[in-house]
Amino acid sequence: MLRVERRSAGLASITLDSPGDRNALDTDLLIALAAAARELEHDGSVQTIVLTATGTTFCAGANLKQPPGADFPDAMRSALVALRSVRTPVVCRLAGHVRAGGIGLVAASDVVIAADDVTLAFSEVRFALVPSLVAVVARRVMTPRAVEELVLSGRIFGAQEAQRNGLVTRAVPRAELDTAVEQVAVEFRQSNASAVGRAKTLLSDLARLDERSGLDLVRSSSVEQFTSADARAAIAHFTNDSAPERPGER
Repeated sequence: MLRVERRSAGLASITLDSPGDRNALDTDLLIALAAAARELEHDGSVQTIVLTATGTTFCAGANLKQPPGADFPDAMRSALVALRSVRTPVVCRLAGHVRAGGIGLVAASDVVIAADDVTLAFSEVRFALVPSLVAVVARRVMTPRAVEELVLSGRIFGAQEAQRNGLVTRAVPRAELDTAVEQVAVEFRQSNASAVGRAKTLLSDLARLDERSGLDLVRSSSVEQFTSADARAAIAHFTNDSAPERPGER
């Protein structure tokens, strides 16, 4: 079950809400997740999407009681691509443990704020499986040595280690989790939503290119950025010494 809520101040949440089965993934849930992310992307009032879950487990991975069918890989791919490609920033609020395919949802988020007592594991190898789709997004954010050791061993690791290897952005005491997530949302609200969306797309594109190709890609768009209407207005405001507030000073 998936729950989507629009909150105040540009915040919306997508909640995995099947604590009885530890928020295990199936095709229907993944299709709904991708659709929810796309829908919120096109809602002009939403500046931050928070991905979270109910219960003590954020996501246990694929539902092994009902082995995934042939349509599961496509559904998983769609969900991961949606989280990565929507122009609205996705913040993962990690308050529960994560196993196997659930790590894919974490790795596909833009920012991950985790309670420092949660645990994670690429547990697939313990069930004679391989984290194929998950490995694609995990390798993008994690250090190579870390992802190799953790995928091959399947061992459990904590939020602090996940922060050190790049999977988690910040690990905080559980009592500070919601405050830390809200602070990230505040920072996004202080930025131009269109520019944030373009920056997210650019970073995704650059991840697939070598340095020279990346420089070629951004050469022309760099000048265009400065001539856009939003940029001209923001720069004019910033250079006006009499302005009571400048971008980024709220």
